[in-house]
Amino acid sequence: MASSDANIKGDLTVESTAALSQTSITSTDKNARGETGPTIRPPDCAFGWIPTLAVMVNYMFIFGASNSYGVFSTYYLNQKFVGTSASTLSWIGSLITTFMLGCSFLTGALADKKGYRLTAYIGTILCTAAYILASFCNHVWQLILTQGILFGLGASFLFAPSVSIPPQWFSKHRGLA
Repeated sequence: MASSDANIKGDLTVESTAALSQTSITSTDKNARGETGPTIRPPDCAFGWIPTLAVMVNYMFIFGASNSYGVFSTYYLNQKFVGTSASTLSWIGSLITTFMLGCSFLTGALADKKGYRLTAYIGTILCTAAYILASFCNHVWQLILTQGILFGLGASFLFAPSVSIPPQWFSKHRGLA
């Protein structure tokens, strides 16, 4: 009886942890649909920090590329597209952020339906293709399409799963993760 009371309160023993495959099932609660059933809590194990570090790398890539657009803009203004106005080139950086954040509700829904790994792969391919194609651009409109729109869409595919992954691994250290 004491062992089952510990499982109901969420305090797991070594035997029950192995049996539950690192997830703890607590008392019966109502879910979002109003159905009663066991509540599955995150495992709070050390392995959860590995996906959290992967999310950090994703954030460094997508936010680093969008926030450092000023470096690209300076190069474009001074060397590549000398006669082009700064306001025209600023559309590229604006589109990166707009598409990254604006399309994340669509890519988030896709990540929930098809899985985080698939959306992360799509985002990685789109972001990589965007920068490779941007290196061959000779006109500003080509940069707007590749570096602005294509990279923004790819960043959106990376951003949506990155927001959702760390909370799935933690309940105690969720704020730190």
